[in-house]
Amino acid sequence: MINPLLLLSLIATHAFAASTFSFQRYDVKSNQLYMHLVTPTTQGDVLLQVGEEMLPLKGARLEGLFMLNVQVPCERLTTGATLYWATGNALLHAPIPPQNCQLPREVTPVTVFDKQGECWLDVGDNTLWRAAAEVSKLNKATVYQNMYALFLANRTAFAGEDINRLKSPLLRCSSDQLLEQISPDDAHRLFKEMLEFKKQS
Repeated sequence: MINPLLLLSLIATHAFAASTFSFQRYDVKSNQLYMHLVTPTTQGDVLLQVGEEMLPLKGARLEGLFMLNVQVPCERLTTGATLYWATGNALLHAPIPPQNCQLPREVTPVTVFDKQGECWLDVGDNTLWRAAAEVSKLNKATVYQNMYALFLANRTAFAGEDINRLKSPLLRCSSDQLLEQISPDDAHRLFKEMLEFKKQS
């Protein structure tokens, strides 16, 4: 007959052997580190090793079944690190790849406004393609149609009247009549020709 204590020991050893701990993602905005953790216990300590320095991390919490979430300053992760999950019976570890601490650039929205009875677009620092994509949601024309319609309605807003060189953030909205004169197929063809010309120049 197997000793009950030995049986429990074997079960625990097998359970921890099946444990997994791995990096999932890092959110630079909130400084939150997300780790995939499969373990038979929810009680443990989280330690971060950076070089030869070992730091205990507070405030770690389990989300759902297999996600460990803990706040880590991004500057601690720029050269890579190792995260440890320590319990009374096991020590799991997982490498953290080097993180880029630069926040992603906020995208300026394309806005439509009325000025003295005229429709205008504030493109901000967006490209003509992005502006056309936003406008296409409103007038149901294709992105290509809107690109060329905006170009034709605002030639002086482009350096050298080059559709690739938008220089002004303010554009007049193209009229419905102008959009109707540009078929989707023609707009697509003109766009491809423009790309080909740009490659050759």
